[in-house]
Amino acid sequence: MSPKEIIILLKLLDVTQSSVAKNLNITVPAVNSVIKGLRQNPRIRQAIAAAIGRPVEQIWPSENAKKETDKRINQHIKNSEPVQAENQ
Repeated sequence: MSPKEIIILLKLLDVTQSSVAKNLNITVPAVNSVIKGLRQNPRIRQAIAAAIGRPVEQIWPSENAKKETDKRINQHIKNSEPVQAENQ
């Protein structure tokens, strides 16, 4: 999930980064840096995931999950037929 999607979900649910930070007794920049992917703090990730009602793994997939997805996409591309240009 992208940082933009996380922020939109938080806003839709009327959850502020400030409220997440306050509940954890941390700073707003710490929460924001996790949302942006600059930090990988499990405690902050869990609080954000709980706030938007999604599992942590859905928001921040593991590297293995990303590699597996990339592998499936590449295999699909490899097995697909090329698109033919129409003669005009």
